[in-house]
Amino acid sequence: MLSKSGLIMNIGGAMTAPLIVVLTVHYGWQGALLWLALPAALITASWAWYGRDRPAEHPRVTAEELADLDASDMARPAPMTPARMWQIVGQRDVRLLTFAYFCLNFVFYLLGTWSFLYLVQERSFTGLESGFAGMLPWIGAGLGAGIGGLLADRMATKIGYRWGYRLVPMISLPLAGLLLLLAVSTSAPYAAVLALMATFFMVELNEGPFWAATMRVARSDTGAATGVLNTGGNFAGMVSAPVIGALSGAGNWNATFMLGAAFAFVGAACWLAIDPDRRVATDRRDAPAAAA
Repeated sequence: MLSKSGLIMNIGGAMTAPLIVVLTVHYGWQGALLWLALPAALITASWAWYGRDRPAEHPRVTAEELADLDASDMARPAPMTPARMWQIVGQRDVRLLTFAYFCLNFVFYLLGTWSFLYLVQERSFTGLESGFAGMLPWIGAGLGAGIGGLLADRMATKIGYRWGYRLVPMISLPLAGLLLLLAVSTSAPYAAVLALMATFFMVELNEGPFWAATMRVARSDTGAATGVLNTGGNFAGMVSAPVIGALSGAGNWNATFMLGAAFAFVGAACWLAIDPDRRVATDRRDAPAAAA
């Protein structure tokens, strides 16, 4: 299955760079930020109005659609308890996947947050040129997110889940690290842009395998396990901001990209120990199911 959410998110990222340039020219940076906040506010309000907890609660779900759903799909899940959560966090593959996802997202935040500034400061792009050049890495990311899930599913079907999910990150993440090094070593500005585009493509190939492997490991505790996974990814954003900010502020972009490459290599190495066929075992005796 294509990673549609990642594809759409990265299309939004591609549109952001030129849009910010245009809005800043017309309204200043404060006005640009206000305009960019408006869609998020509208989406939040729309979801609060339209969303429901269960299919039976939604007026647009028909009786025929409800009949197609299994009764277990209609019931509320057993509540999460601290004991079960600790068992999930303590499972070896959940921890390894989370750390590898931290490494992956360090590179993601480097590209998504800082590559635009790199193109302006180090590669001397200006005005709309910088905005359109900043689109290209995100286009690569969108293509990678769309293709990565399909690749992982097909490989898992052909050679099994363990190596089917492993091979994509074990190949693509080292390539991403090498492409980061190429981006800072080439003298041609647009060659650097294309290298960043290819890097982001390689990084986003991994969204499907990471999430699919975590769901396979966790099964009925998928929500909690993928929450742990995503926390690791978001923590990378917290860590990368001051580190990359300090390095780039000193003009040390070579060290910045070398650090990103190191995280890419470490993230790939983690997959040698990850086994998607190993399951989380949690004790649900202390978590009776809530009433439907």
